[in-house]
Amino acid sequence: MEIQKTYIYRYNDKNETPLCIYLCDIQTKGKILIMPLTENNSGNVYKLTVTRQYADLDHYKEINKEAVVSALFLNSKPVQVPETDLNYIQKYVIKHYMDKIYNNAVTANQSLLLFESIYQFISWKHQKFLLNFEPYERHTTVYENGIYWASLGVNIGSELNKNRPVLIWKKRCNGADEKDYSYIVIPITSKKKRKHYYMNVPIDINGSQSYLRIEDMRRINIRRITRPILTSEKKLIFIDENKRKEIIDAIQKFYIFENKHKRS
Repeated sequence: MEIQKTYIYRYNDKNETPLCIYLCDIQTKGKILIMPLTENNSGNVYKLTVTRQYADLDHYKEINKEAVVSALFLNSKPVQVPETDLNYIQKYVIKHYMDKIYNNAVTANQSLLLFESIYQFISWKHQKFLLNFEPYERHTTVYENGIYWASLGVNIGSELNKNRPVLIWKKRCNGADEKDYSYIVIPITSKKKRKHYYMNVPIDINGSQSYLRIEDMRRINIRRITRPILTSEKKLIFIDENKRKEIIDAIQKFYIFENKHKRS
């Protein structure tokens, strides 16, 4: 059975098969977020306009997708929840979930730190949403060996993030449509402490000393590449052949090494 988001289904739950709305997939493979339905109008519930059921707002949960057993049909058609109902339910889940996270942080005396982290995360998710769903428009022509600004997102710990310069190392085409193109890039940092590590290759950007972080090479979609970094003469900055060879040496040294722990 093919199950679709925003439709109403029955699912296995403690030897019963109650109704629910399939809201979305989650990060954990094979799991989905559902909103249970009830015929009881007491408590924190929302009356659906398409059936007599109520959305049980405080008991949304994650289940295995395989737990879904059948769709609810009305007049021989599967029942889809109207957009007005979905908007209310989704808005409630997001607010309730964020409130729960924030209240836990206040209890742990970490509210200021968590507030900053959540705000940064939501800001990046908003930016990522726009990158994903706005109609694709080419901002610039992307060339290998050129240096550009790219939106790398909000990451964890020492991972490089935010809007940052990158070197376009290699183009990867994922189809005929340009919006699906991706590139292997090397993030760039200006932090001087990076010079102490052999995997950080020095590079001059308009007279400023920076470092290519070989250990943070990654593949990104063309949508993340925002604009080129230009010289004072308004020309795109490229690395030369000598610098490329230096980078290749650093890549080989960092990623290709002798295994000192081979099994005998």
